[in-house]
Amino acid sequence: MKIISAFAFLLLSAATSSADVTTETVEIGGPKSYGSNGSFDPGTLDDGATEARATYTFQFDSEQNILTLVVDNTSPVIPSVNNPLITKIYFNLPILVQDATLIDQYTGCGDGCTKPDFEFHFDPNVLDDEEQIPANTFGGFSARLRTKHGIVGGIANPLADQIPGHPGDQVIGPVTFVFALTGQLDSFTAKFFAKSFSFARSSEISVNCATKFQGGGPQEAGGIISDSSLDSGDPLFFIEGDPAQDDTLRVILNGDPGFDACMFYSFDEGQTEFPRYGFTLEMANPKELFAFNFKQSSLIEIFVKLPDVPPGLVGTTVRSQFVEVDSGNMDEISVVVSNPNSTELF
Repeated sequence: MKIISAFAFLLLSAATSSADVTTETVEIGGPKSYGSNGSFDPGTLDDGATEARATYTFQFDSEQNILTLVVDNTSPVIPSVNNPLITKIYFNLPILVQDATLIDQYTGCGDGCTKPDFEFHFDPNVLDDEEQIPANTFGGFSARLRTKHGIVGGIANPLADQIPGHPGDQVIGPVTFVFALTGQLDSFTAKFFAKSFSFARSSEISVNCATKFQGGGPQEAGGIISDSSLDSGDPLFFIEGDPAQDDTLRVILNGDPGFDACMFYSFDEGQTEFPRYGFTLEMANPKELFAFNFKQSSLIEIFVKLPDVPPGLVGTTVRSQFVEVDSGNMDEISVVVSNPNSTELF
């Protein structure tokens, strides 16, 4: 049993770091990755043998609400064998992102090179069960970039000596995509985008990102390959609401099936041991605010009612902790109660 370690409190903090711009990288393919053909560690294309890889670099400017995604095709180069092209790019925008617009796309190749011309599709609510952006066995994503004509315009590895298609049809990577986002995202970091999971059901595999490759290997095979997010241990919490004013918070739990989410709070100093799970809470008389298990879905929406704070406790400290049982890691947040009618847990 795993209990998620989370960092939802970042959403309600004054700032997550001294900088407004943060960066996070995701590796597609390689160890612990999956292929849409059922392959694993590494994921391969549909021929069962050809490996394909990519690097996604997310950069988020929380002051401007600008997300930059740099996609680099890093597929292994085999001399005189077609190196696969990237034709679809799957990733996730957290559900608190209300809208997203692709405002620019470019490559650093220079004049005379083919310019990228990907189209962008955004699903603002993957919880509505319409699953508008499916990615084979990897569930539904909230964001996708794709070429308009198959391998034409696909992103090539700049080191490859042979690539599929006619000369000049390919875009030499890396390619940079720039998005304008709307929503209350001032405390988001790049990790919130890089580590958000796809919406998977029991028969599907939930991952952070995936890539459609085409034209690779001796058979010019294609297929979708994931990152290794199932081994990352980085599920997320997203909180909507103000604990100082609202008595109910909307909590989005985003993690892989099999994880448990749990949060405790207390007004009392001290320690409480949980020997069965191997961790100790840095608080006395803890109370459980919520607990939830991802049995089948990787994206859950719940509404948490906050406990009332007795007027006599205004000005005292409330302690809250998220715990990951397997490692004993935990995040601790301590705040001072300022509103006698609600609890500032964050």
